[in-house]
Amino acid sequence: MSEENLNQTEETTAKAEVAKKKKKNLNTVLLILSILFLVVGVLCLLVEPYKAWRRRTISAEAVEAIQSEIEDTMITMGDDAVVTYVVPKNGNEVAGETYDYYGLDDVAQSSLEAEIEENEENLPDDIVLECVGILDIDKIDVHLPIWDGTSKYALRYGVGLYEGSVTPGEDGNSSILGHHARDTKTIFYRIGELKVGDTFTVTLVSGRVLTFKINKIKIVPPSELIENIEADAAEDVKQCTLVTCVGEYGVGYRMLFIAEMVDEEADAG
Repeated sequence: MSEENLNQTEETTAKAEVAKKKKKNLNTVLLILSILFLVVGVLCLLVEPYKAWRRRTISAEAVEAIQSEIEDTMITMGDDAVVTYVVPKNGNEVAGETYDYYGLDDVAQSSLEAEIEENEENLPDDIVLECVGILDIDKIDVHLPIWDGTSKYALRYGVGLYEGSVTPGEDGNSSILGHHARDTKTIFYRIGELKVGDTFTVTLVSGRVLTFKINKIKIVPPSELIENIEADAAEDVKQCTLVTCVGEYGVGYRMLFIAEMVDEEADAG
């Protein structure tokens, strides 16, 4: 073999080695990227389940703490008892959580949205929720705190007493709102199993245990929601309305379970 052919062979071999090395490096980079994408994908898939687990954990811990407080305070404070619980502002968001605005024109809605956003930005990292009582619906394994108010923070960790409602057990209508939570199968996810005649209980922080019997179930469009949530009960009727979303009927539709108080025990003990 001539020196020229030898040089050409060596040059070709060298180029082949370089190309092989580049290909190997490229495959390594692609493998690393694939692993990174896989890890990121797995983490993304785990984010919502982890948040749901944290929300359930905090709700369960809150119920336990509230029950303990009820046992301690009902003797010394009676109906004036107040139970609070601290929850984190960030980290356990419900997917797609928003506030609904009904009956407002665009200007009023924009103004209210801006006010709420500003107020929430100024909230501390730890938020104090005030508890009204505990909701128990044995048929669908619901055992949740009832928070005073329906902010998105309250509804992450239980259900909320609609602003302006009477306290359960008082004459009038008390509306209790909760997420349907299809993705995590929590809160009011199974509420569709309830029928007319079923019962649920509300244990107030004073220790009173109230039993309500469902006498009507209905689905209302957004245009009728506020009037139903804020509806007054008949005179001398102690009414409690459970409210949750039913997206399959359309945006803003809600299912209402209207119940009347049928029994009361003096205390939770």
